[in-house]
Amino acid sequence: MDEINRKCCIYEAIKNMFDFHWDNTRDIERKATSLIGFVGIIFTIGTVIFSNVEQISHFGIISLGLGFFLLFVTIVASATVLKVRLWHSGYDIKEFMVKSNQSMITEEILDYLIKEYIESCNENNKMNYHISKYLKISYYTFIFGMLSFGIYITLQLFSNW
Repeated sequence: MDEINRKCCIYEAIKNMFDFHWDNTRDIERKATSLIGFVGIIFTIGTVIFSNVEQISHFGIISLGLGFFLLFVTIVASATVLKVRLWHSGYDIKEFMVKSNQSMITEEILDYLIKEYIESCNENNKMNYHISKYLKISYYTFIFGMLSFGIYITLQLFSNW
């Protein structure tokens, strides 16, 4: 029975790690969604500003165009983060039910669950790492796009002063 308690503790630790990675996935997706929403607002405001093209200097048009391009890249990278993927859920419920009905002892069931959760954690962690790269790209292009808009606004303020 002591071996079963030890495996139960291992299972709980691995299940907690799986839940941690799953929470990371949701956080990454939440950040990408927020970026897309915020960039949408900036695009709306930017199109109103860009409608007065005749009043914008040549450098201002370049700055504004660069800002729009970078924000477009932000949306594409954020949408890549939100792309539907096949996540590993920890165990195949059908296989688990079959194995548990085959009069497996508790220790064998725990071994199966531990193995499945470890594999799922590893696979989900790889996917989280992959999509976090796109989130980094989103943030950097967002920051540089906003800087480009900031340069444009500064130019407009100084030209009207």
